[in-house]
Amino acid sequence: MLTLLLFLFAVARAQNIFIAAGKQIVNTPDGGTTWAQVWDGTMESKLSDPTLTSITYGNGKIVAAGGTLVISSDNGKSWKEIKIGSHTGENLLSKYTTAVAYGDGMFVLAFPLRVLYSTDGENWSYVGAPAPSGSAASGGDGKKGGGLGRLKNLADNLNKVTSSSGSSSGSATGSSQANPAGLDKATDIVKTPMEVSFINGKFFVTGGNRSMEMAVLVKSGSELKLEKLYDLYAEYGNAATLPTGGLASMATDGKAIVVAARGSSKSATSLDGGATWKFFRNPQDKQTNSICYGNGTFVGVNGFGEVLLTSTPATGWSGSSKFYRGLMSGNKVMYDGSKYWVFCHDSQVFTSTDAKEWTQVELERSFGVNYWDAIVVK
Repeated sequence: MLTLLLFLFAVARAQNIFIAAGKQIVNTPDGGTTWAQVWDGTMESKLSDPTLTSITYGNGKIVAAGGTLVISSDNGKSWKEIKIGSHTGENLLSKYTTAVAYGDGMFVLAFPLRVLYSTDGENWSYVGAPAPSGSAASGGDGKKGGGLGRLKNLADNLNKVTSSSGSSSGSATGSSQANPAGLDKATDIVKTPMEVSFINGKFFVTGGNRSMEMAVLVKSGSELKLEKLYDLYAEYGNAATLPTGGLASMATDGKAIVVAARGSSKSATSLDGGATWKFFRNPQDKQTNSICYGNGTFVGVNGFGEVLLTSTPATGWSGSSKFYRGLMSGNKVMYDGSKYWVFCHDSQVFTSTDAKEWTQVELERSFGVNYWDAIVVK
């Protein structure tokens, strides 16, 4: 009886994880014991390069984004692809500068200069415009002006942006078309977004190309509004500059916020919810592609099999370990409530309970299949 109870307890704790793995989505429903491809973009996407690099979960839906956008409402059994494109059919999403997150009943999708929000993952509205009403998003009113921001001409040239959806995985869901609401009122946000994070009740969009770009958005009723668009260089000077890369992954312990600068050896931290920032160089100029917080520790990983650790974010990284004794690109680090996961290039995965001693998950190595992002689905 005791053995049976322990087995059932272990099964109950096993995590259901979905991974954005380039042109596919991979699922392990039992915490790493079994693995399966649940979406194959090379077969099911209508786009030539449907590389997925970001994934989130909320309101019973899994939403993955990158070069396209796909949604599942049945725990990955079937998927619907949604194309966000111009009136000429040009795809506006880019595989390495598109990111999605969920929080407080809302999905948020960032791509160059623009941010969309949605409550269902299918009907979208631009930040700066009213929320969509009814069962389908309504189009803009066609009037110009209304806060187009830095690149008004870009919005003018794309004044008819459509979102078209179709079924996949044999699911007979049909297809439909809708217009994300309010392009004419859209606000310019981050030029080169890398990640969207829901931190302390707010959405942070981070990115940059040899620069630190950051914006904060807040939910206001049924809409998402821009609270602050940072000019970190103007505020902090050269401390907020980067020779390469941009701001990416964020993590919080509920008070402090730590931001990794992907492709660079700098990190940033805020002790007041993002009002002010401090920048510091990582030990031995080590990089951090992704960071997370769990079990009292901030954990960062990079493309060299290295791990950075700190429990005192105000003073920067204070410890380190190796998840791999060699070169291995750690793209995503995640804490699932009981252990840390690192997802890497070539479908490699590592786990640890203390972020110091790491175990490689036994998986057949698939060269070129890169695990970019992952989410636990409850």
